[in-house]
Amino acid sequence: MSQIPRIQKSQLSPKVFSVGVVQPEGPSTGLVPPANLNGYETIQGNFSLYHRGAKLATAYELVKVGNYNIVKEVAVYVIAMLDAAKQDGIDLRVTSGFRTMEEQSTLYNTNKTTTTIIASKPGYSTHQTGIAVDFNVSVNQGKVYEWLVKNAYRFGFIRTIPSERWHWEYWGKWPGQKRPDWVGGARNQKNRLKHMRLSMFSKVPKYHSCGDRKSGGKFVMISSAWWTSHGAANGHTDSTTSGATNSWIGFTDEFLPDKLDRQDPTWDKLKF
Repeated sequence: MSQIPRIQKSQLSPKVFSVGVVQPEGPSTGLVPPANLNGYETIQGNFSLYHRGAKLATAYELVKVGNYNIVKEVAVYVIAMLDAAKQDGIDLRVTSGFRTMEEQSTLYNTNKTTTTIIASKPGYSTHQTGIAVDFNVSVNQGKVYEWLVKNAYRFGFIRTIPSERWHWEYWGKWPGQKRPDWVGGARNQKNRLKHMRLSMFSKVPKYHSCGDRKSGGKFVMISSAWWTSHGAANGHTDSTTSGATNSWIGFTDEFLPDKLDRQDPTWDKLKF
């Protein structure tokens, strides 16, 4: 892979980057029950969901979480996760949720000529499917991100874009409620979501290099998302690889799955 020769951090094992290793699936998304919505504003209406450029289905209720709306069926798990993070002293916040076609169009048209903000074409963002949520992962010297890496799978959330640490999606089993009709779709529907319970590394492999199409997606990580752009040391792997990093690496340049294994060997073996 063309990115690998640029990796200069000798203390990092080649397995951190996908060099002839077997990719583990990681723990299955957990079954933490949904939170109640007491105190949260709900908005009723007809909200079109899109996938692969075409209408997927309609959602009928949104929940306002902070400054952002989230489809109700997903919001109950987001809120459960926010509550758990708060109990652990972590200030986890939503930075983007469900987007209407108008909101996605505005975001895309505003940022399509920049290299610092990534936005999908209208109708193609997973934020328009209803399952995607962004979080404030870059704050507090990476402690928010590390908490998510350790805990998000228990609430049904996994990462799906290697170069975007902030982007998470719900791929759980919908405990405590009926599986929404809109996540399945008719078998003859070309753009159906095919939603199912996945594992932590189903979409973003444990071992990868951003920009390596075999394991790390189409793009290297943009410089504004490097840990060095948020206070980490200049020699951090994000910068020494020019963004062709393994995005499971944390603020202190440690490969977080290994760090968590060392601190708590049971972190990825929780059953619900």
